[in-house]
Amino acid sequence: MAEVNVYCDEVIRPNKKDFLIMGSIFIEERDIKSILKELLKCRCLNPKCKVWHYEFESCPNKTCTEKLHKKNNTSIHFYDLRQNKERKKIALAWLNYLKRDYGKKIKFKLLVIDLKKLQCSYFGNNKTDVNIYNRFFRTLLKGGINYLFCNQHNAIMNVYHDEGSQKKHEYFPELNLKKLSIESPDFTIHNKNIIFVNSDHREYLKNNDMELANHSQVIQLVDIILGCFSQLLLNTSNIEDKKEVAESMRDYFTKIMNYGYFPSSINFFPKYTIEQIKESKQRTLRQDPLDLALSTKGNFYKEANLEMPVFLGKQKNLRGWFNDTEN
Repeated sequence: MAEVNVYCDEVIRPNKKDFLIMGSIFIEERDIKSILKELLKCRCLNPKCKVWHYEFESCPNKTCTEKLHKKNNTSIHFYDLRQNKERKKIALAWLNYLKRDYGKKIKFKLLVIDLKKLQCSYFGNNKTDVNIYNRFFRTLLKGGINYLFCNQHNAIMNVYHDEGSQKKHEYFPELNLKKLSIESPDFTIHNKNIIFVNSDHREYLKNNDMELANHSQVIQLVDIILGCFSQLLLNTSNIEDKKEVAESMRDYFTKIMNYGYFPSSINFFPKYTIEQIKESKQRTLRQDPLDLALSTKGNFYKEANLEMPVFLGKQKNLRGWFNDTEN
């Protein structure tokens, strides 16, 4: 039996595009310490240094300065990558570690909801996007634990979530996991209360809460994964730093979408609108619209075109190079 902690975040309507992109990282409890050690090590931009500490006074790197250490002890968010070389380098180091790990210890699942095809009115007129997220959050967790840890009766120990509007939702913090537990007898949920974590770990350092500071590192990694995928899928930003970091994950995401089994998963939903489903069945259906969409074969799918063109950065093609040299 795998005892798993789950770390979650989301992107709602990135750049006002009608998509909800949900992400979760699944880590077995036995692996969290070694993963955290690697994530923290990536914060030191000295390649010879093999460890990193939150406090400068504990830094073993003799060439480090307090100013440099403070720059590396920053929050890592895809949104804030612009014009911050430390954040970009740390994000790239994290993603390189993720790719080297190749799903051995870090498994993730992304679920992309196409809001244009979803009957959003079903979810009410108040806090509609949050209500949609609340409902599909269970789908995200259920699909992740069953697919990534198959053939076992597994246990979700804790679910950590980035602090956001979900924290104030009427049902999300306490009732969501309780309902999931009832719906899913094939795995166990130990802590049925979602733990909300600030994605800036420095807030926890003020009170010396090292446990939540550590969990915050993984929440930040989810943010970077989601940001990269949103950028590649929807081409949401023209900022070169964001394109460069996202481009580093193009091949990795493409493998997940195009191949069969892979130790991570990306799914899209729905492929068909409710109207298309009803038309294909050639009769009027009174079934709940969401249940109908969820039960329709092929409505979850794995492949999609990435809108962001391949990013070459400042690299020039040969024609441009020769033109420059001739002038």
